[in-house]
Amino acid sequence: MMAPFICSATGPNPLAIASFSVPLPLLDRFICAGLLHWAMSPAIIGHSETSLLITKPRFWTLGATMPSIRPDRRVMRLRREVVIWQIVSLAGCAQVITAPGVRPFPSRRSDGATLNRNLGCASLGAMTRGDFSAKQIFDWYDRHGRTLPWRSHWPDLSPAYHVWLSEIMLQQTVVATVIPYFLDFTRRWPEICDLASAPAEDVMAAWAGLGYYARARNLHRAAQMVCDDFDGRFPQDEDGLRALPGVGPYTAGAIAAIAFGRPSVVVDGNIERVMARYFAVETPLPSAKAELGDHYAAVRPNDRPSDFPQALMDFANAVCTPKNPGCLGCPVGEGCAARQAGTQDMFPVKPPKKAKPMRRGIAFVAIDADGRALMQTRPERGMLGGMAAFPSAGWTDADPPFDPDMPFASAPFDADWGLADDQVSHVFTHFSLTMDVAVTRLDNIMDGSEWQKVRVSGLPTLMRKVWETAGKA
Repeated sequence: MMAPFICSATGPNPLAIASFSVPLPLLDRFICAGLLHWAMSPAIIGHSETSLLITKPRFWTLGATMPSIRPDRRVMRLRREVVIWQIVSLAGCAQVITAPGVRPFPSRRSDGATLNRNLGCASLGAMTRGDFSAKQIFDWYDRHGRTLPWRSHWPDLSPAYHVWLSEIMLQQTVVATVIPYFLDFTRRWPEICDLASAPAEDVMAAWAGLGYYARARNLHRAAQMVCDDFDGRFPQDEDGLRALPGVGPYTAGAIAAIAFGRPSVVVDGNIERVMARYFAVETPLPSAKAELGDHYAAVRPNDRPSDFPQALMDFANAVCTPKNPGCLGCPVGEGCAARQAGTQDMFPVKPPKKAKPMRRGIAFVAIDADGRALMQTRPERGMLGGMAAFPSAGWTDADPPFDPDMPFASAPFDADWGLADDQVSHVFTHFSLTMDVAVTRLDNIMDGSEWQKVRVSGLPTLMRKVWETAGKA
């Protein structure tokens, strides 16, 4: 379907001069970048569902720029086109604006969209999108929504403990990984105060394998705060929730909406993708977060407040996926600016990825005659904070330095150390690590609490890899 753009101009020639085609995303680039403003400073004064009314003397001169850009390969690959009709009339736009369905276009729309930062030009996304239908999302969710152990459906509300626990676990972790951990935690500690009274080392061990271990420390501290300061009941407002360790704006909004039915802004990475595509938000992340939150607040319905964010999350996970989104069967696709422009793969706009720095380190695995290994507890603050680990060097500021040419110089004690044939590779959020593994086996039984039977289930993933590699040496 073509989307005609009516460009009305005042000028000496009362006849239509020309019509030509330009790919929709390219026109959007012209309008949003202010190039039309630069070319002839057109003033947008009205619009219909498919038309944009522009007035400026000699606006037709813009047509001369089109043949020079059409051969662009990126343009030729785009199938959707719009037709620009140039209508030059002595009466100007006044005659055209009386056409049925055309209404004045203010400098700021009711939904917050501006005319190209008030330069007098409008985003094509604002012209092609329709109203976001929460009903269509709810209908889809009622048929296809996931059944999750922490989820209830409106009007039932999930326990705040379950919502909070699942949201903390789901940070940087996928649902399939989180489910068995959630079930294990709620089996061991059915209520928030059960978790609060658990030994920290037990909580850290139960968390092992989920990664981002500062989350587990904050989880335990937040449980203690809820139990001690709020009599085991979570605050219901976002400000109170944000006072809890490890709870940021998104998590506070999610708990308020899903556990208490509050009208909160709940925008995770999945919902960001939906909003960015639907409204064709060109601001790159993370700068776009506030704008995406405003769009979410504008389309959030008054009914089913706990279901709406969960419905959008499931919809983003199943339909509006990062790659190859299912636009053909999308329940809100008719109003989606990115789909209408054929640019869904361009959103959300992200800054270029930076290459992760490489780090090198070494871990020392000493095993006594009883099969126990020398273990230590990592510092509370820092990588693998508070977790059981083998002594190591070189890979964090908290560790001794590591010289690959003298690998045993940082060993915890003198012994007959040998390097395992294999190295351990591990990727953290901000860096990639290659770790050598040094192993020694002692003939005697060592004394001291630091010599322990290794509980693989209680080790962070990196140290599990170290233990497996040491076992092959």
